[in-house]
This record gives sequence, C-alpha cells and structure tokens, in this order.
Amino acid sequence: MDIAKLKYFKTIAETGSLREASEILLISSPALSKSMKSFEQEIGHKLFIPSGRNIKMTDKGLELYKKSLPILKSLNDLKNSLEEQEIKEIKIGTFEVFSTVFLDFIPELDWNEHHLKLYDMRPGVIEEELINRTIDIGITYVPHPQPELDFLKINQIKMGIYQLNNVFMKKKIQDLPFVIPLSPLKNQATRMDGLDGWPKDSFKRSIRYQVSMLESALNLCRLGLCAGYFPKFVVEKHNNYHLKKHHLIERKLSNFEKKSLVDVYIVKRKSDQENQYMKQIARAIRRLN
Repeated sequence: MDIAKLKYFKTIAETGSLREASEILLISSPALSKSMKSFEQEIGHKLFIPSGRNIKMTDKGLELYKKSLPILKSLNDLKNSLEEQEIKEIKIGTFEVFSTVFLDFIPELDWNEHHLKLYDMRPGVIEEELINRTIDIGITYVPHPQPELDFLKINQIKMGIYQLNNVFMKKKIQDLPFVIPLSPLKNQATRMDGLDGWPKDSFKRSIRYQVSMLESALNLCRLGLCAGYFPKFVVEKHNNYHLKKHHLIERKLSNFEKKSLVDVYIVKRKSDQENQYMKQIARAIRRLN
C-alpha cells in the first residue's frame, strides 16, 4: 500500500472536499483526483462518492479511514522519534591542536540547543572511538585508515618551526633543541614522525623536551628554551594572547615548504550521512589558514 496515497486519502476524508485537500497538500486537484483513482484500484474498493459540490466516503472508505488512523499515527511517532534521537548531542573527538581553537568556532555555528561533547584524543584513538560510537565526528591531520570510516579532506594547513624571537638566531635550524609530543605515533603508514606531524623525510631533530600538552610545549618555546613544530594558526592564536616579547617567530628552511603542508580531515562512520554539523565544522576549519 502506498503510504503517500493513504495520507492523501486521510486529508480528503477529513475535509470532505477534493479542492480543500489539494490546497492543504499543495498539489493540484486533477493530480489528487488521479492519485485517488489509482489508490481505489490498489485497494479494490470505491472510497468516495459525489455529494453535491463535495464528496463523501463510502462504507468501505469509512472503514479504511478508521483503520488507517492508528497506522498513520504510529508512522508519524516513529519519524518523530528518529528525528529526536538523531542528534541531541554533538560528540567530537580531536587532539589538542584543534581543541585549543575549536571553542572559538562555537558562536558562528548554528547548533541550536544541542549539547556539545568535545573529547581530547590521540590520533588512532579517534578512529577507535568512532567505531565504538563514543564520538560521532573526528577531526585529524594524522589519519589512521579503517574500513568502517570515511575521511573527508576539508583543508590543508601550514605547519612551521617556531621559536622565541632573538634566541638561537646563530644556530642552524638542524641544531635547534626541540620540544615534541610525549606520546609516540602508532601508525607506520603515515609520512609523519610524531604526533606533531613532523615529516619523516626531513632532518632528524635534536630533542630536548617531551611533553603531553600543547600548551606546555608553547610555554617552553616562549621561555626561549627550545623550538617546536606547530600549525601556523596555533602560533597566531598564541601570539594574539601574549605580549610581543613572548611572540614566536617562524624559522624558515629551504625545501621545507611543501613538506610542512598537511591535509586536515573530518572523520565519520561510513554508515552515517554527512550532516549540517560536519559541514559547519568544515567551513570553520577552512578559515584557519
């Protein structure tokens, strides 16, 4: 049975007028009349008969109307239930590089009254928790491919070697002391060497400090103790919040520009449709560079 035609039938039955029903349903009277004739053929019974300028239901039509009400109500309740459950919480997993700036996006995102849960997770864990349904959206530039997941490229961000101004200026970049993430990168398939995205085919760094938090790494750099490899947008945010004497500057190295560009991905389950929240996050992240 065609549910759309059953809904048309219910509207005609309740208005008693083909014209009024067509206005409510936003379809033409001839199209509605044709649809009902097709519906009567499908049911095998005459459902309406003329009554002056209007129409009235036959006995079989009245019987169908009464029996259809609980069916249509159940279908409507099911639809509403799915819509209510679809997105009450927006659960995002990413690592500190993005979570440090993500809350800046909130005022421009049209998320109504939905609750946001923002998890700090290592690359690899993001993918695991998507599969486990702890989160529904991931943001990463260190992808760990999984057959159950889609990786949607949304941007390419600029990375760089940054240090405090006026320190280490006589040192070659290759001789700088570096701070790096404490956690190792557990993905041999990537071209990156470390959670900070350092390119494997670059020079081997002299590692002085290893820390678990991005802010700790930035603090060591602004104290003039080391250099770090950070996204450009993170350093710009850092410099906006600190005095000029604590600003970090980029140390440029020839043949390093292309290596320091990394792709950013939104990660989702293949079983999930791309939704408005993913699109809004993508638009916000595209403005980072």
